[in-house]
Amino acid sequence: MRELFDASVHMGHKTMFWNPLMEPYIYGKTNTVHIIDLKQSFVLLHNALNVVYNCVLKGGNILFVSTKNQAAEIVKEEAKRCGQYYIAKRWLGGLFTNWVTIVSTIKNIEKKSNMINNPDIKIIKKERMCIERNLKKLEQYFGGIHDMNRLPDMIFVIDAVKERIAITEANKLGIPVIAILDTNADPRGVDYPIPGNDDSVRSIKLYCRLFADTIIRAISDSFADKKDKNESVAEEEKIVKKPNNIGHIKKIIREE
Repeated sequence: MRELFDASVHMGHKTMFWNPLMEPYIYGKTNTVHIIDLKQSFVLLHNALNVVYNCVLKGGNILFVSTKNQAAEIVKEEAKRCGQYYIAKRWLGGLFTNWVTIVSTIKNIEKKSNMINNPDIKIIKKERMCIERNLKKLEQYFGGIHDMNRLPDMIFVIDAVKERIAITEANKLGIPVIAILDTNADPRGVDYPIPGNDDSVRSIKLYCRLFADTIIRAISDSFADKKDKNESVAEEEKIVKKPNNIGHIKKIIREE
C-alpha cells in the first residue's frame, strides 16, 4: 500500500474531467483533484497479478499496450524483460479483428529484411533506401509483436481512454482486458480494472514492474513444474523397468 502511495497512484484527474462511472473507486477530492481509493487499488491490483500469473503459468502470453509518450519506453522495456509482447507506438485499427492481414504484413517485413541483408541479392541504392525507410516505419508499429504467432491470451492496458480501440477489439474477440483506470476512464469493457494514476511516470513504472516480475515468476515456476513432472515420469519408468524380485525368488526356489 505504501509503495502505491509513494508512486502517486492515488492521484486522479481534475474533478471537472471525471467519469461518473468511476465514482465507486474514488475516495474523495482535494481542491480540484479526485483522490482514488488506494485500498481498492491494492486489492484489484493483486487480483489482476494473480490472474496474469495463472495465465502465464499455463503457457499464455500477455500483450502490453500503451502508446502515450511517458509510458511507451517503460512498457517496451518491461515487456522485453519478461519475454512478452507490446504495442508502444500506435494502435493500428484492426490489429486484432484483422489479424490475418497483420500477420501477412509482419511476414512481408521479415521477407524484405532478409532480402536487404542478403549479400547475394543485388538491390539498387534508391530501392534499398526506400525499403529501409519502410522497414523502419513498420518496425515502430509491429516491432513488439513481430514474433507473436497468435493472438494474445490477455492484454494489459495503461490509459483506458487513449487505448479504447484496443479494448473494443479485445472485447469483440473475447480477449480478457486488464487496465489502469484513472478517474476520467470508462470501466466498461475492462475485465480486471485497476483504479490508479495513469499519467505519473512513477506509477507507470510501478505497474509495469509488478506485472513483469509476476510474469517472470510464472515462467520460472512453469519450467520448475515441467522439470518435476519429467523427473517423476523418469522415476516411474525406472520402477516399471525394474526386475520383478518376487518372481525371481520364486524361480530360484523352484529350481532348488
